[in-house]
Amino acid sequence: FFQGKRGGVYEIYQPGLSFLLFPGYLLDRALFGLDPGFQDEFPADLPLTMTTMLIVCGLCGVAVFRLLRNATGSDAAAMTMATLGMTTLPMTAFAFQLYPELPACLLIVTGVNFAVFHAPHSTSRHALLAGLGAATLAWLHVRFGLISLTLFALALWRVPGRSRWPLVLGYAALLAPLSFALYRMTGSWLPTALWDTQSSGLEFAPEGVLTNLVGYAVDYRW
Repeated sequence: FFQGKRGGVYEIYQPGLSFLLFPGYLLDRALFGLDPGFQDEFPADLPLTMTTMLIVCGLCGVAVFRLLRNATGSDAAAMTMATLGMTTLPMTAFAFQLYPELPACLLIVTGVNFAVFHAPHSTSRHALLAGLGAATLAWLHVRFGLISLTLFALALWRVPGRSRWPLVLGYAALLAPLSFALYRMTGSWLPTALWDTQSSGLEFAPEGVLTNLVGYAVDYRW
């Protein structure tokens, strides 16, 4: 948490996952919140909130299957690989945790499927949805920002000319309110603004990108 530029206390995490979980959580508080849970702040049981994540996990399985079917041309191969991917770690763990990885997986796999296989003959409506989906990644966590830009750029390159403006419109329409919210809280328009409030100032050091990428490939913890 950090103190905003006008006072008040804010969380450093992006608000996207909260929007996703809110309907189920609201029903949990209204229907199942009879006993207090963690620090007496949350209901002891969150069945509908967790069901939201399970639904997202199921949609991820469908998205992975469709991507693999387009890539391999084989329903059997796609089904086999999608089943292995969705029933092993880390996917099975994220299905029962309130983290942004599963929603991000759904958006990334769907975005790649669109950009690689469907973008050249897409309609304006499909391009608009692709732009919205790519921008939603930035709402989930700041670490998905580069992937968001990459998917947007790939789709912009692949879609026909008539669909480019809807793609740009969808992307900008979701990034704009996020940028305004960040500015309201921190006084900065940068997508890393919430994390830049941390006192260490080392969260986004460009010189550490290469060494960290190598570390992620060999460090057993990551």
